[in-house]
Formats: sequence, C-alpha cells, structure tokens
Amino acid sequence: MSLEDIAKEAKATLETPAGQGAPREGEFIPAGGPTEEQKTEEEAKAWAGIPYLLGGLLSKALPELREVYTEEACLAWGRATVPVARKYNWSLSGFELEGAWAICSWGLLSPAWDAVKRRRAANDKPKPEPEQPAAPAGSPEPEAPAGELHPDGSPKV
Repeated sequence: MSLEDIAKEAKATLETPAGQGAPREGEFIPAGGPTEEQKTEEEAKAWAGIPYLLGGLLSKALPELREVYTEEACLAWGRATVPVARKYNWSLSGFELEGAWAICSWGLLSPAWDAVKRRRAANDKPKPEPEQPAAPAGSPEPEAPAGELHPDGSPKV
C-alpha cells in the first residue's frame, strides 16, 4: 500500500457524511498539522544538510567546489533523496545512513573527485633535478675497494 493510498483512506475516514454534523463520541479528530508537501520539504531540507556540510568542509581545501555544493544543488539532492529514503525506510538516525548516502550522492561526489584528481595531477609534475657540479677534467674519481660501503650504501673514500 502506497503512502498516497494511506492518505486517501485516512481522508475518507475523517470526512463527515452529509446529515451527520458533529463527530461521534470517542472519535479522533486530528488538529490541522503540516501537509504532506510541508513534511516532504522539511525532510528534503534535513537530507540536504549532509552534502551541504560535506561541501563546506571540502571547499576549505578545494575552493573550486563552492560552485558545486550550493544550497540549491544540495536541496535538489535532498528532494530527490526523500522518495528513495521513504521507499527503503532510510532515516537520518539509522545505521544505514552512510551507505545510503554514498550510493545516492555520486552526482555531487563526482565533481569533488575530479577536483582532487586535477589537484594531484598539478602537484605530480616532475621537478627538475639539480645539476651535479662537474669534476675537474684531470682528476680521476676515487673508487672504493669492493665491499667497503657505509651503512647507507655509499662507498667509503
């Protein structure tokens, strides 16, 4: 039974048939609470807090991610997560949150991963090696006798 079916059944039960004015004794009449849309939006905001927080933390190290983890993008992610979370009974207090979040959020994690790869590629450029001073042309290089090495592997002179 879907959530919409449950809501329709509850609404039909609560509607007063014509001719009956007041509710029967002991009948539960709910107060005007939040609508389904309001509940969904609040749930989406709660889910959106996860990537928004992560984006804020990642933006400290990778400032180019500020344009990815915007409030609007995170809220859109939260709105898309709500139906999935309801379907699989995920909650923000449950143990399965980490796994569910990782699976659902690849769309926001992918740009972060790309930024990390770009940053690493820029840092991994080979550095020029310092040039060794040339030995004088007339002086032969001393050779260490076989087996005479320092503990660090350099030859004893």
